[in-house]
Amino acid sequence: EIELNEAEVLRSQKGLAKYRQKLPFEQDLHQITEILARKNLTLKEKTALLDSYNRLGVLYTALGNGQRAEQMFLKSLTINELLENQANLAESYANLGTLYTNRGSFQLAIQMFFNALDIDQALKRQENLANHYTNLGTLYVELKRDQQAERMFRMAIEIDETLGQQQKRIAHNAKALATIYDKQGNQQGWEEMLLKGLESDKVLQNQEGMVNKYTTLGNVYANRGEWQRAEEMIVKGLAIEEQLDNPRNLIDKYATLGAIYIRQGKFKSAEAIFLKNLKLNQQIKNSVGIASSYGNLGVFYKNQGESQQAKEMLTKSFQLFEEMGNPHTQRVQQLLENL
Repeated sequence: EIELNEAEVLRSQKGLAKYRQKLPFEQDLHQITEILARKNLTLKEKTALLDSYNRLGVLYTALGNGQRAEQMFLKSLTINELLENQANLAESYANLGTLYTNRGSFQLAIQMFFNALDIDQALKRQENLANHYTNLGTLYVELKRDQQAERMFRMAIEIDETLGQQQKRIAHNAKALATIYDKQGNQQGWEEMLLKGLESDKVLQNQEGMVNKYTTLGNVYANRGEWQRAEEMIVKGLAIEEQLDNPRNLIDKYATLGAIYIRQGKFKSAEAIFLKNLKLNQQIKNSVGIASSYGNLGVFYKNQGESQQAKEMLTKSFQLFEEMGNPHTQRVQQLLENL
């Protein structure tokens, strides 16, 4: 099957029919170099051969045959050097970089991407540069060289923002940087990248990405005691989540928002959101969620001095948790005893 696929790729190239017997892809690099050096091989035919090797390299990569893919890309590289085609030469280096990355040969991959980077810098191909920087950043992460990875991702983002395109790549690189900063304990950098990724998600209309980032930021602001900012993030995330029609994803967010309302003294809003959460858990028959909602309402009414309502809610919570053999039973029992 592989041989047939190779033949199909070769047949699709114009200008190769005459040379198919002279230049089979099994010929080694030295023989091909000698034939290409002949003056009677036209530029068009050399270019056609070059395109074939690139296609074969991509084909072998897709088929998981890295050794043959490497052979094809190296042949393409040699042809490009003979043709002094800098743009295609950069592409060949980048193809090899990707191949070596997939193989786990990270140092070789870095060398290839830097070779491509040098050429594309001279050619001022900015989008290609952003792609090379992204690939290099990913490799440095694998090698746990976070400082170099940070520099690569930052440069890629700067280029893409200047060009005003490739929001998906910006989002990817911002996420990678956020992970690095989180590991370093750099909260300022982490927050900066999360917000940058959020802006890209807005442009891409990536609703799930937006919800995740709003929720994460809301939880972080809550942990800092920045209740107004926390509320703003959680509310924005909920507004999107409610449109996605996945009620189970709303449960924790409602509970978080209720707690944030309490911290700000917005007791009516807190009660409304806890009741909304209870109703949602009842609709989807989430027993643990129902018991937790009763518990949250019980604690809320207890703190408001409404002992009768608190007892009613906590008793329901206790009974449900006890029926399930849930360890929260003991905690709810203590709350009832302290009423």
